[in-house]
Amino acid sequence: MNTRINPCKLLWAPFWLVLASVLFFSGQLFAAPQCQTLFAGQTLDAGEVCVDNTGEDLTVTFQTSGDWLLEETHLFIGSSLDEMPRTRSGNPQVGRFPFQTQLDGVTSYTYTLPLGDYGVAGDTLVIAAHAVVYRMTADGSVQSETGWADGDRIREKGNWATYFTYVIQDGGVVLGCASKETAFAYGDQPLNELGTGINRWGWQITLDADFGYSGTQPIYAGAGLNDITKGTLVGELTYDYNGSNVYVTFSLLPGFSLTETHLYLDTTYVTTGAPGQFGHLHDNLPVGTTFDDYLIPVDIQPGESLYLVAHATVCME
Repeated sequence: MNTRINPCKLLWAPFWLVLASVLFFSGQLFAAPQCQTLFAGQTLDAGEVCVDNTGEDLTVTFQTSGDWLLEETHLFIGSSLDEMPRTRSGNPQVGRFPFQTQLDGVTSYTYTLPLGDYGVAGDTLVIAAHAVVYRMTADGSVQSETGWADGDRIREKGNWATYFTYVIQDGGVVLGCASKETAFAYGDQPLNELGTGINRWGWQITLDADFGYSGTQPIYAGAGLNDITKGTLVGELTYDYNGSNVYVTFSLLPGFSLTETHLYLDTTYVTTGAPGQFGHLHDNLPVGTTFDDYLIPVDIQPGESLYLVAHATVCME
């Protein structure tokens, strides 16, 4: 078993008491926007794209972070990928997306669209959000990159363009979900220190003879810069290798629920910061999901290491 100190256990008792009082006084809250990381150049965290709706309008907001600025945005919204303008090979044609804007170095841009044009509460939308972003480098030159909102590959063997789904909320109100946050299971290696070009917070977990092929790690939401003191403890991840399979479970504390989970598991370091490209994913989990599991077959040599990255989007009730 993994013998590393588990910060989750240190905070468990007072955390439960706080949650009990919060849940007791909770009522209906406005649904939080669904936000996807805006990746520039496939791996650089350049901001986020957030989708929300009221009873009348659907809004999609491009928001950069750090020193990134918006130069262009392109947006597709439909009921399926079949409606998206694409080439014969299946790659998206952003120049034919229905919504396009040329911008002059702004940090935020919002599309406000009539909700009735896209569906009603409970309908699932397919969204592809593309941007051109840029920033000034230390030597005074301009770094320009293509960006996509994080999600699944539009074409598995095509370019790296991605899409995600959004479920229209009932007038923008749901029970309990006050915000959504990105979460990662804590590990021994920060993603941005692996040397594989990943520029985002999060951790990789090593499974081997030294660290243990089985263990339990806390899951933190909103722990930017890998600072767990600024994050929120939302649950724990357990993993167990039995010689032929790795069994992984996400288990959340009361007051939190899962909307999606993503796993990377391989004998080499992870090379992408986009969870939708980790290889194992459960999207659009039922409302109120607090437990999710994976059984992944593996074939490794005796003594060989496995590397695990566990990501989730968490509803903070």
